[in-house]
Amino acid sequence: MTRRPYVSSGAGHRAGPNTATRCSPQAFMENYTGGYHLRDGTVTTAFEPDVPQQVMAVDDVGVFTALAFARPSEWIGRTIDLAGDELTPRRITEAIGRAIGRTVPYVQLPIEVIRQVGEEFAYAYEWLNERGYRADVAAARRIHPGLADFRTWLDRTGAARIETFFAAERAEKHAGRPGVV
Repeated sequence: MTRRPYVSSGAGHRAGPNTATRCSPQAFMENYTGGYHLRDGTVTTAFEPDVPQQVMAVDDVGVFTALAFARPSEWIGRTIDLAGDELTPRRITEAIGRAIGRTVPYVQLPIEVIRQVGEEFAYAYEWLNERGYRADVAAARRIHPGLADFRTWLDRTGAARIETFFAAERAEKHAGRPGVV
C-alpha cells in the first residue's frame, strides 16, 4: 500500500513524521488582478519599487500539488518554496502596461499607511522589502518546465483580468459611484 502525501499550501498544518509535503507559493500573480494591488488605474503597493518580489501563478501551484499526489514517493517529506518569476514592482507595472496597451503608473504606499491597517501587514511589507522570499525559480522550472513567468501569465489570463478590473473601476467612477470594485 502506498502512503499518499499530505499536501499543505500554508502554515499550521501538521502530519506525522515525513508524511507531509509542503508546497509554499511565495506570492500570487493574481494579486495584480484586483483591488489588492490595483487602484485607480495604477499598481499600488507598499513594496519598494526596485526590490525584486517573487510571484507564482495559482494554476502552477495546482500543477505542483498534482505532482505531489501523483508521485508520493518523490514528494513525501519534502518542502518546496515556489515562484515562477522574480521582478521588481516597477518591472511588474511596466509589464502590465505593455500587456494592456497603456501606461500604468506605480504608486508606493508609505509603510505608515499600511501600519494603520495593521502592524502585522506593515511587518510583512518591511520583511518583503528587506529580505523577501528566496524560492529557487530555476529549480521549480526544472520540476515543471511549463511554469509561467509573469509575461506568460499576462498573455494567458492576467492582462484580460487586469483590464476588466480597470474597466469596472472606470465605469463605477463614470456612474458617480466611486468605490472598491
